Order: sequence, then structure tokens, then C-alpha cells
Amino acid sequence: MGASIWLYDHQAGVRQKVNYEAQAAIEFEAALDPSEAGAYRFEVRDGTVAAGEAFRALVADIHMGVSIPVISARFHNGLAELSRRVCVEIRRQTGIGEVALSGGVWQNMALLERTAHGLDKDGFTVYLHRQVPANDSGISLGQALVGAARFELLQ
Repeated sequence: MGASIWLYDHQAGVRQKVNYEAQAAIEFEAALDPSEAGAYRFEVRDGTVAAGEAFRALVADIHMGVSIPVISARFHNGLAELSRRVCVEIRRQTGIGEVALSGGVWQNMALLERTAHGLDKDGFTVYLHRQVPANDSGISLGQALVGAARFELLQ
């Protein structure tokens, strides 16, 4: 969520210093207005996310005095829609209808819920973490399991 850190730290003027990793992103998510349905539009061109339009709209909202909760909701809604559209395009090209939402970004519950809901509505099978965290500790567990399997093979 590097973009939300930039927004929260520098543009919106809400946070000038972070005390721990992802603090600004966590606070930006927490500020979200759950009733806001608007979304910043992120484009995909030649396999690359083009965020210019989204950030122009976001900066325009800041200049117009739109509240941080509304900006946060529009940002998260836009990222969720982007994720859904990318998955739809991949399914169109490959026929794959299963999506695993894994990695630290999916600790952002607003993004996770919005993305999973959109994918579910589009008929995807969505896999979420249930017993193992989505962040680095899940990677550590996977590394330990691979190490244990390799050690067992050497015995």
C-alpha cells in the first residue's frame, strides 16, 4: 500500500511520521467511510497498471476538500475494482477461475472484503487465509515446511 502511505503522509497532511511499518496504510484504511461507493479508476495498459487518472482524481478531491474517509474509501474501492478486472482478464485469457488472495496487502480488511466480494459476484472461487497469516509469518511457516520436507528426504 505504498500509494496510501504517500497520500496519507504527504498529500493529505494527516500523518507526517510513522512509528511502525504500515502505520499510515493501517490508519488510512481505518479512516475509510464504509458508505462511500465511489472509486478512483485505475487503468491497465499493456499489462501495467496506469494510476495517473486515479491519482489526478484523488488530488483533485484533496484540493476540493473531500474528507479523508471518502478519499480512503474511493482509493480502496478503486484498488478492489482493479484487482477484480485484472482477474477477469486473466480468466478470459486462461480459463482459470480460482484466485488466492495471499500476501501482506490482504491484511487490509477493507481491500480484502471488497475484492473478495467482487470476485465472488463474478463467479470466481476465492481462497483466503484461515489458519496461517497472509504476511511474512506465513512465508516463514512455508519455508519451515519446505525445510522439514527436504530434511526428511535426506534421511
